[in-house]
Amino acid sequence: MEFSGESIVVDANGEVLKKADDSEQILYVDIEPENVISIRKKRSYTDLRRPELYH
Repeated sequence: MEFSGESIVVDANGEVLKKADDSEQILYVDIEPENVISIRKKRSYTDLRRPELYH
């Protein structure tokens, strides 16, 4: 199996925090839990789910 690489780490706002190139690597990123909690309170994305469309 072969993958293209170029993985990314994205924060709760959708901002790219770190991007890998096409070589094999591990990305390490510090995440601020209080920022995630704050954003999730403002943007309830789970309310947009449409489970009736799932198969």
